[in-house]
Order: sequence, then structure tokens, then C-alpha cells
Amino acid sequence: MPEIGYNDGSYLTQKGNDLIAKLMASGEGLQFTRVSVGDGSIPSGSSPDSMTDLGHEVMDGMIASIANSNNGEVSIVAQVSSVGVETGFNATELGLWATDPDEGEILYTYLSLQEHPEWIRPDGDAVNKLATFTLVTIVSSVSIVTAIINPDAFATMADLANYALIGHGHEISDIAGLQEILDDYGDEIDLLSDLISGDMPGGITFSADFATLSNVTIIDGVWNQTARLIEAVLCTEETAACLIPHLISELETPCPCRRHDGLYLTGTSIDGRQVSITVKKGVLEVEGISQEELDALAERRCLLRTASPANSPP
Repeated sequence: MPEIGYNDGSYLTQKGNDLIAKLMASGEGLQFTRVSVGDGSIPSGSSPDSMTDLGHEVMDGMIASIANSNNGEVSIVAQVSSVGVETGFNATELGLWATDPDEGEILYTYLSLQEHPEWIRPDGDAVNKLATFTLVTIVSSVSIVTAIINPDAFATMADLANYALIGHGHEISDIAGLQEILDDYGDEIDLLSDLISGDMPGGITFSADFATLSNVTIIDGVWNQTARLIEAVLCTEETAACLIPHLISELETPCPCRRHDGLYLTGTSIDGRQVSITVKKGVLEVEGISQEELDALAERRCLLRTASPANSPP
């Protein structure tokens, strides 16, 4: 007898259907308890509605949210995290479980993923994985449908956007421990403010006068006295090595009576202008070349670095 294949999707089990009948007769509510994940399949000779357990359960997932459309169906968002997974596996089935007043926990809905399995990475991979599944299942005319939401589930951007649209009146006291956390952060912010403002003895006090550089020591950068600011041209060693040959074509001996901070080079440019360069850590100071010309050179491709030996100038 050939094996019957079933399309991927959610299937209400017979036990789930029986539970609906019980709850409609009693008027009690329906509660979903958990989701489970497996790498098995529907046994030969069985059907999705006859399933009372997964083909091969691997782990529990997390119920993240539930939405009742009031048309006889609900949507359950289930999440499966790779955290704690020792060996990666292909998730080929999910089970949604509910509480039966007579039998206890029963498999309410079976979700088949045989055609489109989801790979769950093992914990410890470079990137952990959080897989999200949406199960749409029948609840018929049961008036009250709830689910036990796992507190470790992650809120999606859509969840946060929907929550923001709700007109709610929550207060800080509604969340246990939140006020204490805010108080701790408030104390730290107040302390930092006192240190910076100088209100606390021994706090941080400073002043800077960029017109005369009073109380200012330049570590990297160039003092622009006219504009009353310190300018810095960040430059890597590779960029400096590429720029310098384009700025100075013939080196000259610098004046020994002049003291320089960093490596000082002086000479003439290709067009005969006098150019001097001071190389410091992360900074290239250039005199004799306009900023516009320097920017244009920096954006050009480095000819010395890319030219082949055969094409290099003598």
C-alpha cells in the first residue's frame, strides 16, 4: 500500500476536536500549554489528525503570543531557540498542546514541516538562531482561549509596534524591581553630573581657551588660531606613504635650528612650490598645499602602490 503524503500545514488532531466539543458543552475556556519541536514525521498508516505525540520530539519551543481573530481560529506564534541545543537538527514537525479536563495535556494541533524543514543550529555556533513559526488552528465557538506565554520568548518589532498603539495606563510600580533599577541609575547620573560640574570637592574642573591654547595640550591635530579651533587630519601610515611622494618631488635639508614635533620633511612640489610635511601619529600636517588639493590627492588612487614594475617611472 503506497504511503500517503500530507501537505505542510496545521492539522487539528482528533483529541483536539474532542476537546472543543467538551469545552463548548461545559462553557469552559481553552488553554494552550506549550509547543514542542521534533525531527520526526507522521508514521506510515497514520494521519495528522490521529497524532497523539510528535513522531520524534527533540525539545520544547516557546509560546510567544496568541491572537484570536474571533472567526473560529487563533494564531499562535511559537519560537525555537538554538540556545541549549547540543546537536543541530532539521525541525520537521511542531506540536501545540492544550489542557483537557479529563485527560490532562493533549496534542491539540500537529504542524507538519516535512516539505520545508527548518534547520536549528547547535548552541556554540558562531551565530545562534531563533526560528519563529505561526500556527493557525481551529477553536470553533469556544469563547475563552488563552495560552501560557513563555517569559523567555522574544518580542518582535511588530509586537512592540502593536503594544505602542494600545492606550494603556501602566505605571512603574506595575513592574517589580523597575523603580529600584531606575533609582540606581539616577544616583549614578547625579554623581557623574556632580563630578563634571565641579559641585563635588575633588571633582573634575577644567577650562579651555582655543584663542591662546591656555590649559590645552595638543596631542594630535593642528591649531587653527584664526578659527579658534584644533583641526585634525586622520591619516593612516599607508595613506601617508601614498600622499608624501605626490606632495614633495625633491627633498631638502630642513633647518637644524627649528625644532619639530614628529617627522619633518621639506622640499619642492612638482610645480615648484615650497612644501613642508610634519608626520605625527594619526596626523599629517601639510604647509604649502591647500586643503582642497590635499583632499583631491587623498581621494585619488595611489599610483605608486598600484603601478607594475614595468610601468613604474624611472
